[in-house]
Amino acid sequence: MDASNLGLAVLDPACESYIQIQFDDEEKLLIDKVGSGHDEFSINVREHLCIAIALWSWGSKWSAQANGHTIHVKCWSDNAAAVTWCNRMHSNNAFSQEINRAIGLAEVYLNLRVSADHIPGSANWMADAASRAWTEPYIARSTIFSSCWVQTQENLHRLLESLQSESLATTSKIKYASTWTQWCRWCERLQFAKWLPEDRRQHSYQLALFTTYCWKYGWGKSGSGNSASTVLSKVSHIAWHHRRTLGYNVGLLPGHQLAITGMRRKDPSSKPKSPVTSAILKCLHELLDFAVAQHRVIWGGLRCWASSFF
Repeated sequence: MDASNLGLAVLDPACESYIQIQFDDEEKLLIDKVGSGHDEFSINVREHLCIAIALWSWGSKWSAQANGHTIHVKCWSDNAAAVTWCNRMHSNNAFSQEINRAIGLAEVYLNLRVSADHIPGSANWMADAASRAWTEPYIARSTIFSSCWVQTQENLHRLLESLQSESLATTSKIKYASTWTQWCRWCERLQFAKWLPEDRRQHSYQLALFTTYCWKYGWGKSGSGNSASTVLSKVSHIAWHHRRTLGYNVGLLPGHQLAITGMRRKDPSSKPKSPVTSAILKCLHELLDFAVAQHRVIWGGLRCWASSFF
């Protein structure tokens, strides 16, 4: 597999099939911004994306051929960063974090395991030519295999959106969509923008107001407020929508997070604890055998613990 400024390509020589995608104008604009503080669609990310595209394009076929057995998919790339990000399932790049989520989901959903290894660029000439096949001399080079291999058609935007959507479990999608609807209606009611700026200092207060509203009043006909844990979940739902659409995270500043701590203290206990009474201690005393050293230690610990309450 390989990527360039023009497109990307993934080859499966065993099946004589390949994926070839040409970047559109919007994607090329993102590429032009690389190096000027915008590294969302850097060459490392594009090479990393090849792995996710291969899994979701061919994974169903591989899984069916495995007859229920877990299969190992080995990816070869001449980009060291993409290899590392895939093997460690970790990256500081927001786009690549989404890609790793898509890779992880494919492993679970399609019952496969993925690893990546490095291949020298000089040995990766077929994929290199396919990722640049819209200009010479790469057109001629890529036709060596493309004339007799089967091409898997993919729309990059559609596939990327699908991968981002699949980062959520099916049961979670309804909850995330419900929270987003609540957020949009609340913002519209107060004439706030639903899309928050990237700087947390500029958006944390708006999020804090929303959490306070949900904790106090909740949402729906019941009129009862949400618990602190539910409120915190709603913040993560809103953050996910921003990551998916705008490519950055949103959240609460430390000062506003104190409100969540206050909500937890105000929330009623889900499991009220009964007080320790002298009758309980008397019952425990009667059950212990003080001829046993371990029982004497237990009673001593109970006395020390109970004395702190009286």
